[in-house]
Amino acid sequence: MSANGKHEVVKSDKPEKNKQSTPPIHDLSLGQSKRHASFVKETTTKKARITDDDFKAYSVYHEPVFDKDPKNVVGVLDQHRLEYAMRQLQKNISTVIQQSPDISELQLLCKSSNVDNGSRVLLENSELMATASKLKTLYKIGKLPILDGIVKNDIALEKGDEKLLAENAPTLENLNFTLPTVSGAEISPNGVDNTLPELPSIDDRSLYEKVFTHRSSVSKKSYLDVKDLIHSHNERLEFLGDSILNNLVTGIIYKEFPDCNEGDLSKIRSHLVSNKTLIDFALQYGFDKRLRTGLSEESINKGSRKLYADAFEAYIGALSMSGSIDIIREWLAKLYVPLIDDLKSDYNKEPLNKNARSELYALIGTPEMCPQYETVHEGDGIHKKYTVQCLMNGELMGRGTEYSFKDACARAAMEALNNKAMLNKYFVEFRSVDATRREERNAKEQLKKEEKLKRLQESHEADIASLPSTPPSPINTSIFPLPTVTDTPLDIEAKNKLYGLLGKKVGVAPEYFVVSEINGLQTVELRIRNIIISQASDSSKKKAMARAAQTLLENETALKEICKDFRTKKTET
Repeated sequence: MSANGKHEVVKSDKPEKNKQSTPPIHDLSLGQSKRHASFVKETTTKKARITDDDFKAYSVYHEPVFDKDPKNVVGVLDQHRLEYAMRQLQKNISTVIQQSPDISELQLLCKSSNVDNGSRVLLENSELMATASKLKTLYKIGKLPILDGIVKNDIALEKGDEKLLAENAPTLENLNFTLPTVSGAEISPNGVDNTLPELPSIDDRSLYEKVFTHRSSVSKKSYLDVKDLIHSHNERLEFLGDSILNNLVTGIIYKEFPDCNEGDLSKIRSHLVSNKTLIDFALQYGFDKRLRTGLSEESINKGSRKLYADAFEAYIGALSMSGSIDIIREWLAKLYVPLIDDLKSDYNKEPLNKNARSELYALIGTPEMCPQYETVHEGDGIHKKYTVQCLMNGELMGRGTEYSFKDACARAAMEALNNKAMLNKYFVEFRSVDATRREERNAKEQLKKEEKLKRLQESHEADIASLPSTPPSPINTSIFPLPTVTDTPLDIEAKNKLYGLLGKKVGVAPEYFVVSEINGLQTVELRIRNIIISQASDSSKKKAMARAAQTLLENETALKEICKDFRTKKTET
């Protein structure tokens, strides 16, 4: 050992050519145990100084194990450590089998001129390389089939092996070996309250355990490859169960709701297979006590707890692989009975009459007293429904429940319309009140008509009084007003014709004034040049105006008189 405490390799004093006297590794062959022993002896007796720590580390691999008595106590081991060790062993064996050269190949490699002296020396003096090449050789000639068994997890014991092991086998009392255990009780086949239909059993125990293995419980097993990881938790079963559940629930509700349309059936199915519903089922069957996860209970409760719904779907998936679909369908049909009965009250009911409130008001409503709608339970328009009651003078007439307030009021009005006793009571009151109210309304309307007629008459008298006296003119005013023409068909365009004629001939426009409105007849007075030309009455103001204009147009003498032109032309300067 050198002064600094490290081991060093001392070169041999022999000439370089004598170095070849040491049997190289490529001269070794199967069955040459004596030559191998002398080689190991020579290679290990080189002048190499090794520390105590190095010796202890290497001695572990060379310590004989079959000369010792078997231990009667197995150390406290974790299953993950053992699985990890086996996975590493499988990988290492695969590496040796695939990449290591056999004895012949190693010999050729050491003789190759393409290998430098340094690499050749390392190959020749590597005991691990020698062992790997021998394993590869034995494997190639079929003397180590156990290697395939290790890699493929397919190792078979012979009858004699168990007898040899039984001679020195430890007893269960002194065997100290712990495995991960599941805390909590088993699931409850009839529910924690013993009120649910019996849960079908899964015959395959491995499938059963996989159902209750959440991905988080195996995510730390980094030694598992992708394939093994996929098959170690319940997500594939969840995928299968989700599809089967949707299919079976669709068939169930199709029969239970024969009059629902496609949109309503989709809403019903969404409710029945929602995470909330499946979580409730899983908790009632005690799945939360059985599920293995890598999450704390606090973190699960803070989240959506969807992993319980996933376990329920995984259970259905496992049932489909180990049992009959008919058994699952029968179980689900019983399980969903309470929920389906509740939904039937919502979907198997009378179609919504959105005009029910108007119809109810028309029957019993008055400005003084009409149906009132009060909210009993507030809804949110999505998950919670509104409950509204219809009151008349403080008495309950009907109640309605819907997702919107408006529709809930309509439901309450529909129920009130079917409440014959209350409807008859308030209908009689409505009729008595309505008769009095109609009399009062008619009296008010008659008073308004009289006042309007009075105002028209006063306005007409004031207009006549304000007219200037007829000035001396060539117009013979004595022929006016003209008697109304009633024996000819009405020309509705007479008003426009008169307007155009007067404008063209004398540049004046006719004026029309409503004189009276009696018994549905409108009386209109026609004035031209402040002269009352005629009066006419008809069912509408438009027709009365046309009748007055037609009276003048059909009287040629009067038309010539009123169309006399008093205008003078401007003289040119």
